[in-house]
Amino acid sequence: MAKVALICLYDNAALGIRNLSNALIENGHSVSVIHFKLPIQKKLDDFLRYPMLYENVHSNQSDRLDRYEFVLSGYNIDVNMWTHNEIHLLGDVLTRLMPDIVGISTRSVYGDYIDTILKQIKVVGKALTIAGGFGASFDPDYYLRYLDYVCIGEGESTIVQLADSVDNGTDPRLSDNLVYKDNGKLIYNKLSKPDESLDYFFSPKFDSVEHIGIEHNTTFQMDPLLTMAIVKVPFYQNLYYTMIGKGCIGNCSFCAAGKFHNLYRMNNIILSKRRVRPIPSIIQELKIATARGNFKKIFFMDSFFVGPKKYLIDFFNAYEREIHVPFFAQLHPRQVMSNPEILSLACRAGLSHTVVGIQSGSESVRKAIFNRNEPNSVILEFSKLLSSFPSLSIDYHLLTHNPLEDDTAFEETLSLIAMLPKKNAQLVLNRLRPFPGTEMYELLKSAARPNISVNQHQRFWLSLFRYFLDDKGFETLRKRCVGFNFGQMKELFEYIRNRNRPDKES
Repeated sequence: MAKVALICLYDNAALGIRNLSNALIENGHSVSVIHFKLPIQKKLDDFLRYPMLYENVHSNQSDRLDRYEFVLSGYNIDVNMWTHNEIHLLGDVLTRLMPDIVGISTRSVYGDYIDTILKQIKVVGKALTIAGGFGASFDPDYYLRYLDYVCIGEGESTIVQLADSVDNGTDPRLSDNLVYKDNGKLIYNKLSKPDESLDYFFSPKFDSVEHIGIEHNTTFQMDPLLTMAIVKVPFYQNLYYTMIGKGCIGNCSFCAAGKFHNLYRMNNIILSKRRVRPIPSIIQELKIATARGNFKKIFFMDSFFVGPKKYLIDFFNAYEREIHVPFFAQLHPRQVMSNPEILSLACRAGLSHTVVGIQSGSESVRKAIFNRNEPNSVILEFSKLLSSFPSLSIDYHLLTHNPLEDDTAFEETLSLIAMLPKKNAQLVLNRLRPFPGTEMYELLKSAARPNISVNQHQRFWLSLFRYFLDDKGFETLRKRCVGFNFGQMKELFEYIRNRNRPDKES
C-alpha cells in the first residue's frame, strides 16, 4: 500500500484532488490531502493594478443590513498570500506523513509564485513528486525544474499506476500521461484515453482520507466532506460541491474547461466533450453527504449542467424524490429553450440559483473574442424564461475591463443590460483576467496590457448604473459623472442603489 500526499491550493471544492484520492483508496492505497491555503474573499478599496485572480462585484451584495454598501471583492492569492511560516508548515506536515508520492494540483495563474511551494515539496527526499492540473499540463517544463514528473490530462489512472509502481518496485516512468526529463530532454509518455466507465467523484471509503488544512499560520484537521467552517466567508459555508459529469461542450477563449478535450484531440484520441456520471452514483454521494454534513445547498460545479434530455429528466426526478436540497446549476440556454420541461423539472427538484453567462452584450465580441455564439435574442428569451420561476435566483455574468471591446460594442452591452429581467436577479461584473494557457491570454499578449485607465473603470460603473436606472435616469447620470473618481462613483452608486431596489421590476 503506497502512501500518497496530495496538495491543493485555495480550492473550496477540491474536485480534482478528490477524484485522485478516491481512485487511490479504491485501488488499495493510503491518501492524505493537504489543503494549503483555503479560499478567501476580501473587500477591496479599489481595483488592483495587476490582479492575479478575479475581482468582482455582485450588484445585490452589501456589508450592511440597514442600507446597501458597494462591495468590490478580491480573492485568494491577491488578498491572502501564503506566508513564509505556512511554507514551512507544509514541509512539517509532509515530514510527518512521510509519503511515497507527493502530488500537487496547479493552476497556470500560480506560475510566478509556486516555486517556493515546489521546493518545499522536496523535503521528503525519497518521495516521488508529481504535478498535475491545467498549469502543469500546459507548461510541464516549468514544473520539472523542481519535481520528478508532470501528469498531463486526466490523472486518475496515472496516479494509481504511479502508486502501484511503488508497491511493485517497477519503473514509475512506464506510467501513462507522464512527462519527465531524461538528460535534460523532455520525454512524453503515451497519453491514454480515460476509462469513461469509472466514476471517482465519490467513494464510500472517503472517511479513510485524512484532510489537513494550512491557513492562518497553523495546521488543523478538516472534515472529509470539506464543510470549510474555518473560512469566515458565508458563501463557502454549508455548501457541498460536486459535478454530474466531466468536460464542457463550450470552448470559451477565457476558460480552461474545454481545453483538456483539445489536448486529447491533438493526440488523435476520440473523447466525448461531455461525459455524465451514472445517476445512482450521484444520488448515493448526495445522500451520504447531506446526511453527514447538514448542507444547506448543493453546488454543481459543471461549467454547463448538460446531458442527454432523458438523462436530465431522470436525474431531476431522482433528485426531487431522494435529495430535494436547494441546488445551484448553470443550465445551457439552447438546451433549455429547446426543452423547457427540463427547467420546470429542475426547479421542482430544488434548483434555486443559476447563472446566465453573457460576458459581453455585443454579439460580435462574444463570437470573435470569447468563442460564444448565443445571440442576444436567445439570451433575453432564456433570461425571461428563468425569471418566470419565482423561486429561482439569477446571476447575469458580464466581463469588464476588456481592452478588445470598442465603444460600439460597449454601447451594445449597455443596451442588453437595460433589457434584462431584474426580478430575483443580480448583475455580477467580473474583471477580465485571462489565465496563462488560454486563448484569451495569448490574444491579449499581442495587444496592449489590459487597460486600467479611468475609461475602463468608467465602463464598469456605467454597466452597474445601467442595471438600476431607466433610460432617462441613466443618460442624465452619464452626463453628470464625467470625470468622477472611483470614490465619487462609489458614493453615487450607493445612493442610486438604495433608491432602486434590485428585487423590483425596472
